[in-house]
Amino acid sequence: MTVNSGKIGNNTKANISPSSPASGILGHDISRTNRVITATFALALGLCLLSVVGYAQATHDVAHDARHTFSFPCH
Repeated sequence: MTVNSGKIGNNTKANISPSSPASGILGHDISRTNRVITATFALALGLCLLSVVGYAQATHDVAHDARHTFSFPCH
């Protein structure tokens, strides 16, 4: 990151330009490898959450049927 300061009257101005399009707020370059790893992790986490939510009803139904099997009142 480059910072060019200049003084105009009583005001100080700073021109801040990122060193590359992938620069973060602090001007750190994010490597392609880090972006791929982060995207892969986010995709895996999303698929895991989707699977858990998708099987939540089936898990509930199995527990419900097990209660009836053992003659345990559940509702």
